[in-house]
Amino acid sequence: MKKLLLATAAAAPLLAMANLASAADLGVRAAAAPAPVVPVYTWTGLYVGGGWGYGMYNLDTQATSTLAPFGVSQTLGGRGWLGTVTAGGDYQLNNWLVIGAFGDYDWANIKQNGQNPILGAIKENSAWAVGARAGYAVTPAFMTYFNGGFTQAHFSATAGIIPSHTYSGWFIGSGVETRLNGLLSGILGLGPGWFWRTEYRFSQFESASFSPAPLVTASVHPYTQTVRTEITYKFNWAGY
Repeated sequence: MKKLLLATAAAAPLLAMANLASAADLGVRAAAAPAPVVPVYTWTGLYVGGGWGYGMYNLDTQATSTLAPFGVSQTLGGRGWLGTVTAGGDYQLNNWLVIGAFGDYDWANIKQNGQNPILGAIKENSAWAVGARAGYAVTPAFMTYFNGGFTQAHFSATAGIIPSHTYSGWFIGSGVETRLNGLLSGILGLGPGWFWRTEYRFSQFESASFSPAPLVTASVHPYTQTVRTEITYKFNWAGY
């Protein structure tokens, strides 16, 4: 037993030196690479944008006179293009619900074909709206939404019994919006923060009455429909 203990004691330093040499051969291990940052996609942010669209109007009109036993009712229609600018902000409440507020202004050239012999030539040449919207984020990069609010539209009129006038009313609409990323963003040379939306909007305006001549009264009730597509940029967008 005594000999075994002496042999073990003598071998211990040799084993320690062998372990140190082995550790030196392995070298210092490199630190583990940090975990990649997971992108955070959000619809929250302030934005501006612009686009174009196509619109149509209908005017329900009626002209009456105290000298006639009945009035004359007509519906006029117009078609044409529009350009639009918009600004607003969105806030994402949870994984799927987005709320926001916005305003936009349209330059329009929506007009009749030809001229009505009584009512003249009528053209919608501008409109503006302020409203709110609520969206459902189908994916982090694609959303459907509904909106609504207050609107005004200006109709110019010439060579008829109806004067030019600005009408007030309300609107409702729905649309889809997507984040421009991946291949399309690369082709267009766009960085993060760019979005594309397309929207249908229906607007109805209050009736207005005019007296274009003694004993004659004319009333006009407009409503419009538009389809618009816009590119927007979110300044403080927190996503990638």
